Amino acid sequence: MNGEKKNDYIFQDIFDKDLGQMFLINETVLIARSSSQILFFKLELDEFTGESEWANYFTIEKGGNIYFVKGNKRIQIVTDEKIYFYIIDMETFEVTLENVMNNFMNCSVMMFSKQVKYCITFKNNESGIDIYRKKYEHDFKVCTVEMDLDGSRGLPVMSMNAFLVSQIDTIKFFDIDTYKEVKQCEIKVDLLKSETRERNEIISMQISKCENFLAVISGKNLIKAEQKPNQIFIYKRIKNLNPDAVTADQFGLIKKVVIALNPEFEKMCMQFTFKNTKYEREPDTLVFAKKDKIIELNFWTEQVQDMVLFDTPLTR
Repeated sequence: MNGEKKNDYIFQDIFDKDLGQMFLINETVLIARSSSQILFFKLELDEFTGESEWANYFTIEKGGNIYFVKGNKRIQIVTDEKIYFYIIDMETFEVTLENVMNNFMNCSVMMFSKQVKYCITFKNNESGIDIYRKKYEHDFKVCTVEMDLDGSRGLPVMSMNAFLVSQIDTIKFFDIDTYKEVKQCEIKVDLLKSETRERNEIISMQISKCENFLAVISGKNLIKAEQKPNQIFIYKRIKNLNPDAVTADQFGLIKKVVIALNPEFEKMCMQFTFKNTKYEREPDTLVFAKKDKIIELNFWTEQVQDMVLFDTPLTR
């Protein structure tokens, strides 16, 4: 059927048996129930007529009720004894059985929300429904680093195939594929000595768009999620031009800016960014946000200037 012209449609005899419940997924795959079978159809081009026709390319020899919701990548097939979960690859149209569970609810239909957090089941010819909520997340997480990372910050550096993790006064590098620490890339940050009970530590990090500059802010994490910055460190990437060498790229300190007594950095949001440059020029400015304005800091000249003033201050 043509979506713009409702009367423009064609008939096609796609199967020689009666078809019941149907679902169309992404307008490319048609799932239908027929007696004790679940049939999968896809559009194929007829070389002789030059028109697309529905062709049965996969069959599941099980009867049951089908359910699919737009936005979810799974389909459920509910039988009297078991519930089957299938995934369809939209590029290859391959149908894969992902999971099977016993139908302990004795339901006819199982429906999941898009976020797969809630489930509704019911049985045909019965008036009530049952609602279930997900209890566990089966992520099968494995501990790869045995260290205290409370209050740490993480940052990916895709061009180095690594990610950064801060730990008080140290920035550690880990390989994305093996999760092994790249010790020769480790950065030690020179923190100010704390005169109160709150310790100074790395409270924020940001990498430039070219991934050649790293900005690190040190300060204190106070109560009520407040952060008090006191120093900004700028590191530049030193690339290893020998691809066969064992050592990887490293970051060297090129600039330190003390902002502890600068009133412009009071109650500053620690989610900042490098200002974009043109013609592949090296960045020299950081952009910060406050409740009433957005400011920029040139870390070479240490000059601060307003970029945007808000008519109405932000509330959070």
